[in-house]
Amino acid sequence: MNPFRTLPAIRAPGDRTHRRRRAVSLFRAGGVAALSFVVLALLAASAYAGPAPTKRPVVSGSLQPAVHLKLVPLGGGGGVQKLKPGVLNPAATASAVAHQFGWSNTIFYDGFENGMSNWTRLGTPTWDLSSSYYRTFFAGSYSAYCAGSLIDAPGPYINNMNAWMIAGPFDLSTVTSATLWYSLFVDTEEKYDPLQVLVSVDGTNFSYTSYSGPKGFIRDAFDLTNVPAIGNVCGQSQVWIAFRFVSDATNTGQGAYVDEVSVQSGLRPVYVSMTAGPAVVGYNKPVTIAGTLTDTWGNLLTNRSVDLYASTDNKNFSSRGTIDCTTGAFSTSVNIVRKTWFGVVFRGDSEYLWSNINGWDSLFYDDDIKSVTSRASLTPPVVPSLVRRWMPNTKSQTYWGTLKPMHSTAQNKTSHTEVFLQRYSGGRWKQIDAKYAQAYRNTTTATLYMTSWRLGAPGRMRMRAVHADADHAKTTSVWRYFRVL
Repeated sequence: MNPFRTLPAIRAPGDRTHRRRRAVSLFRAGGVAALSFVVLALLAASAYAGPAPTKRPVVSGSLQPAVHLKLVPLGGGGGVQKLKPGVLNPAATASAVAHQFGWSNTIFYDGFENGMSNWTRLGTPTWDLSSSYYRTFFAGSYSAYCAGSLIDAPGPYINNMNAWMIAGPFDLSTVTSATLWYSLFVDTEEKYDPLQVLVSVDGTNFSYTSYSGPKGFIRDAFDLTNVPAIGNVCGQSQVWIAFRFVSDATNTGQGAYVDEVSVQSGLRPVYVSMTAGPAVVGYNKPVTIAGTLTDTWGNLLTNRSVDLYASTDNKNFSSRGTIDCTTGAFSTSVNIVRKTWFGVVFRGDSEYLWSNINGWDSLFYDDDIKSVTSRASLTPPVVPSLVRRWMPNTKSQTYWGTLKPMHSTAQNKTSHTEVFLQRYSGGRWKQIDAKYAQAYRNTTTATLYMTSWRLGAPGRMRMRAVHADADHAKTTSVWRYFRVL
């Protein structure tokens, strides 16, 4: 029987419309004057079978504020299989190249490991390879830096830049859907020094989205079926992509880096969000795993399911079953007895790609794994209600308490369990002693801990234990009351 329940039909939490891509066109229909920028360098020789751009790229209309939309990398079942940078398929058929992310096929991929031969570069300074700074690449050893032809990373870049790198054209005439994927690091003057990601069907007029400011690392995508002011470029026999960095006359920053650029044909990936809570639960108590399943552009995916994975060491994950996702949202409860890490995977189907909650090269990224800590089940030492006081030349009294779940020898450290002893005196309880467990012993279902005492003074007494370790939050037992005679 499937132990997971299905969330009732509710809307996914939050307004997801902000995740839809917004972009602006670099050219406008009739009545809008074109603003041309001077190209600062001649076109470099193109490395493609198709023709290189023969006209200067045209940008028109005012530059818009940066739009930041963080999307999910494509999942890849067994991880990402790297192509040699520069692999190009001019025919752009759905199965002509071997590099695949899940169901999607790679039309173009460049990880900038073998130079800049895939790109036509314009401007001085302009884009070139960078490997000298730890933030300059997302995979491999290199990325493209916006001012790398004259300035070593990490810059800063200079004022009044207009640096282009253009790839294409690609033949998408047989492709019905495609996505431009890229990784970025952006540290520029907000609004005024944008990094633009551009698409064109003539090599001259480009539509774009832009990023600026201290954005840091970004993995993002451009839906080629819905390019602003152009529409669906799939079906076009010539499509160009470009990255352009522009700076004004004041203020600079580290600059912009681009890496892991690919054009993927075929089906779109999905985005899985997940929460796990509460952060601390009692022993063998439920943790609620909840989230949503959408496509990359924020649309809820219904009548599907996701797989839940769990680990008690944050290294080795095993499947905990499948959660139905009828409405696009999912929820289930899982009981835990120790600290546990959770992750969710959508395995893909005939329509959408495989994806984990934010993974790419591995099953999960560390910051995508949600951990929940459990409290152990703890009883105070078992003490008779009446205890004869300790006398000289007799043995100390020893008492055992119970700890669940059963702990391993490595977990049974002396300092993990402490026992407190109090006496009732003068109308209140006063602590008279505290000591750590002096021995542990495992049974088939639990761990027993022991403390020894010399209870030499008569009176009303009580004892309780406190336990905490790397796998369990602090747990305090109830009091055990007794009388020393």
